[in-house]
Amino acid sequence: MKRIRERWQERTKQGIFSPGGMISLALCFMLFGFAPMEIYLNNPADFWYDAWFLLPWCLGWFAAAFAGCLLLLALLWFCGDRAYDAGLAVLFWLFAGCYYQGNFQVGNLPALDGAELELAEYGQDVRLSCIVWVLLAAVICALALKLKRNTFRMLVRGTGTFVFLILLVTVLTLFFTTGGYERKDYLTCIKDDQFEMSSDENFVIFVLDAVDAGKYEELYAVHPEYREMLRDFTYFSNTLSGYPCTSCAMPLILSGEWYENDEPFAEYLHRVYGEGRFFDVLEDAGYEMSLYDSELSLLENRIGSRYKNLIHSKLKVSEPATFVKRQFKMIGYKYAPWILKRYCWFNAQQLWNQRLVDTDNELFMWDDWLFYLDVQERPVTYTEAKQFKMIHLEGAHTPFRYDEHVNVVYDTDYTSSVAASMTVLGAYLEKLRQAGVYDNTVILVMSDHGFSEVQRTGDGRQHPILFIKGRGESHEMRISDAPISQTDFVDAYEALLAGAGADEAFPWKEGDVRERRYLFYRVKTMEHMEEFLQRDHARESESLEPTGVTYDYGK
Repeated sequence: MKRIRERWQERTKQGIFSPGGMISLALCFMLFGFAPMEIYLNNPADFWYDAWFLLPWCLGWFAAAFAGCLLLLALLWFCGDRAYDAGLAVLFWLFAGCYYQGNFQVGNLPALDGAELELAEYGQDVRLSCIVWVLLAAVICALALKLKRNTFRMLVRGTGTFVFLILLVTVLTLFFTTGGYERKDYLTCIKDDQFEMSSDENFVIFVLDAVDAGKYEELYAVHPEYREMLRDFTYFSNTLSGYPCTSCAMPLILSGEWYENDEPFAEYLHRVYGEGRFFDVLEDAGYEMSLYDSELSLLENRIGSRYKNLIHSKLKVSEPATFVKRQFKMIGYKYAPWILKRYCWFNAQQLWNQRLVDTDNELFMWDDWLFYLDVQERPVTYTEAKQFKMIHLEGAHTPFRYDEHVNVVYDTDYTSSVAASMTVLGAYLEKLRQAGVYDNTVILVMSDHGFSEVQRTGDGRQHPILFIKGRGESHEMRISDAPISQTDFVDAYEALLAGAGADEAFPWKEGDVRERRYLFYRVKTMEHMEEFLQRDHARESESLEPTGVTYDYGK
């Protein structure tokens, strides 16, 4: 013990532990403090938790990682200067590599949507990442060997101190400028009254996520039963989406109001659902309103009790170990070298499934198979009050996991997922028919956007399905090629509410020539949007003309 104490005192006098302490502080803070908070603060609407909920987790991860690094350095310290300097060089290399990866090579990251990551499609990114990591290793080794020991240690300590302060200032700035300090008191979507219908009037918007019109038409050609299933409907085959992704497409569908990165997205979202024109019209007409969408992020203090099936509830996490694992995967998704990103891949929407809600009510989840099971097992109930229901289902969203009979098989493809969506739709429509509420119900079946295997380039997601049946309509399925935009929907809703049929819902008719707008963005970079115009058919992605106008948040 005396010898250990003397060695400790000797090394403490040399003051050589601080370089390791500062680079460990910067590395651990960057990965376990800054990273999860920065990911959250830049995408608050994507997560059900708030910064105050995440903060204790971050502090715990940071403290554990920092203590581990200090313990390792202490062991190397007692082994001698060479061992300590080697450990210092490795920590410096990890810090420099992760810092580069998380700040300079993030522009081409695909979405965390659970789809299989094919590194071959990102060959340039993988090669560049490997080259940079190897170069950093070579440069740091050269510095460690060529510089004087104290000079190298001062370089490491100075770099760690400087970057730690920069990261700390950055995360604090984000915390206040993004409103990250606000606590979330989210409304929770429950299943209550999911199949409650009025004997008077009903209005249903049925959204099947990511069902592409082109793929539907392929299936329609070989499934003649779709014509009978969709009798009384008009299929609008030339419908153009406003956006390529759900986050903006859904509020546009319900409001007709564009989001152009000119305000915080949460402000736009709460204005659409809290003050939307169509919802006001429904309330004035005496409708009770329900939104069945497990992806909704609405705060109680902004929405109140406007919607029948959204309730206040306190939230906590289920399966803490799984929650931590997914948080670490998100960190790796941004900061790990490209060659390791395949091990960081998962569907970030699964985080929403980890909410524990203190309510006895059953939560609504958007999974196709769960809704299909409810359609088969739960009865339609009746009420005198008019009913409005917006039901947003998984549809054909990635990851593809259904066969055409809605069995969860995972080893499937997009075509099978679209077929499964049509199976779910057919079962729901038949349920309304058998319950005797189909005729007095306005029904719109749509997708928020289309789908394409080449979505990295932005092509092919602009062509969603749209079917409309007015109240009391009875005829064979019709097809209209009128040039429709999702910005037309709110006017169409009001016309249908007033008793119009599908052929009267839009002022546009087949053969009309029209210029329609499309704002493209990638899932994880919504803060940058590019404007396109479509003068041709909605299916023609090649004819989308860039206007050169961009919408960038904060500019």
